Amino acid sequence: MEEEKKEINKLVDKFLDYMKIQRGASPFTTNAYHNDLTQFVEFLEGESPDLLDNPGNIDIVTVRGFMASLRRSGYKPTSLERKIAALRKFFSFLHRNAKLELNPAKYVFLPKKTKKVPGFLEPSQVKQIIEHARKEKATPFSIRNAAILELFYATGIRLRELCNIRLENINIASGQLKVLGKGGKERIIFFGIPAKRALQRYLKVRNQLLRNKPEC
Repeated sequence: MEEEKKEINKLVDKFLDYMKIQRGASPFTTNAYHNDLTQFVEFLEGESPDLLDNPGNIDIVTVRGFMASLRRSGYKPTSLERKIAALRKFFSFLHRNAKLELNPAKYVFLPKKTKKVPGFLEPSQVKQIIEHARKEKATPFSIRNAAILELFYATGIRLRELCNIRLENINIASGQLKVLGKGGKERIIFFGIPAKRALQRYLKVRNQLLRNKPEC
């Protein structure tokens, strides 16, 4: 017989459905919340199993203990910030649905992280990477990778935006691309001839990649 889910697991499922259906969160965002909350539940299983069926008793001490365990495990400040943000969102959902009196994660603050200057590639390095992709032996995967690089270089879009592109979002003839950015905002981006050609080559071999994967 399948073991009945703990109350905390049921609430996590409801939260993820809420984010996906009502808030329109992307699969990438929903999966990130799922991973972070699963890690929190696993912490409760080891440290406070009584809270699994009594999530209304989760307090600031519990959340601080979880974050402390992550720091001891060597998690970077950026990862800690993402995880506490996921907990704040989750507990806010529980508070609005009368499952918690207060949001315990709201009052847990992390030490300020040192700002790091982002790295970047010199134009000559970018050119070298793209030229290498253009000259690589033509296989379905190399053609796809070249299209990705050309599109990145031509548009400057984010990785997440590129992953969410669908065929209906691309107008090769006019060199236009519709992307869904942060907050679900759509915008139109233009690209030039090199990216057009790369996309045309990719579309000719796309079906070969789809034989083994649902989306490429």
